[in-house]
Amino acid sequence: MTDLASTDAFRTLGPTSSIPDDLVVPFYLDDRKLRLSVVRDADRLYAFDDLCTCAEPACPLSGGLLVDATTIRCQCHGSEFDLATGAVLRGPATTPLRTHTAREVAGEVQVDLAGMPQPTPWNADVARPGRAGSLAVVVIAAVAAVVACVVLVRRSTRSDIGGSRS
Repeated sequence: MTDLASTDAFRTLGPTSSIPDDLVVPFYLDDRKLRLSVVRDADRLYAFDDLCTCAEPACPLSGGLLVDATTIRCQCHGSEFDLATGAVLRGPATTPLRTHTAREVAGEVQVDLAGMPQPTPWNADVARPGRAGSLAVVVIAAVAAVVACVVLVRRSTRSDIGGSRS
């Protein structure tokens, strides 16, 4: 888990010593439900969303290959991205990778999350018609109705059986 870094939009991810040169290091921000990765190339840090944009389900880029100091290749489909800009260098991905400004402060890696959407509550889709959450509510309601019908049928069947014995 990561901590807030003062009042600006930068988040502390961990000690810079945990990020050796030429290695992709993943981090998870619990409160944002966000996977980030950081790469160090000499004195420069690159931070980016860890999940590739090439397909669903998304592959973690932290398991990919650093082609060179500023290019990463997705392990699943081979897309390549520029770590400085997020640009797609080779498909099949067509959507750029979201990159973040990274800095080192007092031996800690910090990443700028300004402009990033805030996480939505777990049930946010329920209130919006046409979203996946709405379908879940309909399915749950339908299952509840079926269960209620089964209970009623069983009760009426039991009372019929009990009534015929007397």
